[in-house]
Amino acid sequence: MRSAIGEMELDEILHGRARLNSLIKGSLQEAHVPFIRDWKSDDTKSQKSHQITNYVILPTDKHSRRDVRLRCEVAAEINSLTNESEGNLSRSRMKQMPPKQRSSWKLKVKRKQYTNLAEAQAQALRVISAELNKPGGQEAARLALAREYVTMYGEMGKQSNTILFNERPADVNALLTQAVTAMQAASSAMPATTTNPPPAPKETITAAIVDTESSEAVDTKAEEKSNNKPV
Repeated sequence: MRSAIGEMELDEILHGRARLNSLIKGSLQEAHVPFIRDWKSDDTKSQKSHQITNYVILPTDKHSRRDVRLRCEVAAEINSLTNESEGNLSRSRMKQMPPKQRSSWKLKVKRKQYTNLAEAQAQALRVISAELNKPGGQEAARLALAREYVTMYGEMGKQSNTILFNERPADVNALLTQAVTAMQAASSAMPATTTNPPPAPKETITAAIVDTESSEAVDTKAEEKSNNKPV
């Protein structure tokens, strides 16, 4: 009895699913309307301002998908040719500019680049300062400094084929202290660059004077001997 009831319920469910599938299929076929989108692009061959209108149809089968792919490839080729022609046009205009105007234009471009770079760096500094002021920001900065310090140790060991071990590798405070000490020692050990050479010691100067006097005396004695020889 239970098996018969179960089979009846299963048959009813399967028939209901088939009816639902047929309803969905019919509604989709009736409501199907090709979707059309217009897009415009410049014609690069004539360099005119007229526009070409292309139509992209929603792919419903294999052929329409292939047509859409071909149209997209043509559109990409047209865009690349447009960009190339615009670049050539701007390059030719720049070559035709007078030298003074060209230099001023280059200076404007460089100034804009430096301005954008400065704005980006300022924004980065603002973001970093805001993150450092948050809870845990100082600890994150110390950990980042310790990581850079460990990386520096690794580079030193790689260049010199040695392995450097810290006395307490798990102690971050000791690592930071070592980093600060190393930076202070490096800054204090850097010699001051001076244009004039350091003065020589007094003993060296005296020895040089004595050597010159003795050489002059030897030269005078040699000249006297040569003059006193009989002809």
